[in-house]
Amino acid sequence: MSLSRAQVQFLARAAAIYGYPMVANYSLMYNNFVAHGHPFNRFRNATELATPETNVVTPNNDTLYSQAWLDLRAEPYVLSVPAIKDRYYSFQLVDYFTNNIGYIGTNEGELAAASYLIAGPGWEGAVPGVAKTIQSQSRFVYVLGRTQVKGEADLPGVQAIQERYRLTPLHRFLERPSPPAAPALTFPRISLPQQYTPTLPGFFHLVNRCLTAFQAPPRVDERLVRAFAAIGVGPGKTFNLDAFPSDLQQALVQGVASAYYDVIRARAGNGDDDWSIPPSDTRVFGHGWRDYRKRAQAAHRHIYMNSPREAVYPLAYHDAVGGVLTGELSYTMRFEEGGLPPAKAFWSLSMYDQSTMGFVPNPIDRYSLGSDSDLAQAEDGSVTLYIQRDAPSTNPADPTLRNWLPAPESEFYLVLRVYMPEDQIWGPEPYEVPPLNPTLPAP
Repeated sequence: MSLSRAQVQFLARAAAIYGYPMVANYSLMYNNFVAHGHPFNRFRNATELATPETNVVTPNNDTLYSQAWLDLRAEPYVLSVPAIKDRYYSFQLVDYFTNNIGYIGTNEGELAAASYLIAGPGWEGAVPGVAKTIQSQSRFVYVLGRTQVKGEADLPGVQAIQERYRLTPLHRFLERPSPPAAPALTFPRISLPQQYTPTLPGFFHLVNRCLTAFQAPPRVDERLVRAFAAIGVGPGKTFNLDAFPSDLQQALVQGVASAYYDVIRARAGNGDDDWSIPPSDTRVFGHGWRDYRKRAQAAHRHIYMNSPREAVYPLAYHDAVGGVLTGELSYTMRFEEGGLPPAKAFWSLSMYDQSTMGFVPNPIDRYSLGSDSDLAQAEDGSVTLYIQRDAPSTNPADPTLRNWLPAPESEFYLVLRVYMPEDQIWGPEPYEVPPLNPTLPAP
């Protein structure tokens, strides 16, 4: 069947939106694990809180990360955790499309020492000694652990907890012979660790690689992916740009560029929806999520974001009057008495540079404020945060300095993290995050 230029451009655009999350996922897996020789099926534990040098999009500054990539082709793995009752912890399990497929942790009521089975597609069976089984349709699963840190002095205690996190292959957990090893895989090099900009032909080579080696399309996507086969995209397919005439080559390139610049890179935040809280029952980042546009946007800007019942992330790109947040201005954020974010676990406010999507370097090395901070409270019970480039006072004893979140000279955005949000956040009168009120810089 011959395709018109418009049809080819449409298919390229749709395939780019569909495949982008997998390639963004692969780029992080490759650059953070494969390129450094870190093995699969083993935890990498961060021992320090994130800083501006942390190579993750929009990281938090509240928990220590424990990361692992599981290769589930040969057999399942068992994740074992110690009893954790004095702090928040979670393990987020992510498939290759960046969908959240399950959680282990405080929000699940899992406070006692226990073991949990993580199985790949097609695996069946019952395993004695595991508290629950999480089944994945992905052959490779990303495990992202977060363990709450209550200040710098708390780091040694959290590091001790991390040392007790265990990943064990099922055969060893059951003390049985090992199964046949899965075939060896090659991992194509990808140079950009995040915010991957798709270009042809390499982008579709990686999409095909992901769909073939890491996760087959779910059944609900089969019809869509069959359509992509017409341009050489899909499981087991080979994309050959040179096989198309020049006008269709241009259509392919334009379709991918349109997907990236018009859809994927589009910023969700605007003056109307800043600080918005998603519905509690949304399937965003979960099984069966079929809003491919939003999934691609999330993978670009906020990959590995939690599901709303685990944590909500109201974001702000603009102030109370619709202006872009910039270090050229100063802002205040006032929480009235009893109006701090309703979190069963904890909350924090973090700032990120618009260009790097990382923390903002600052002279006091402060990257977040929140429930674990020593925030100053006014006599009326309110708490005012100062978000600005320069300190709000030159007096070292001024309590407002405890409420200062330093800003860069350039544009930035803010993320309010509410871990284990209270139900009232979605109640008949939903929680409203205080606005960011701009003021002119002090003379």
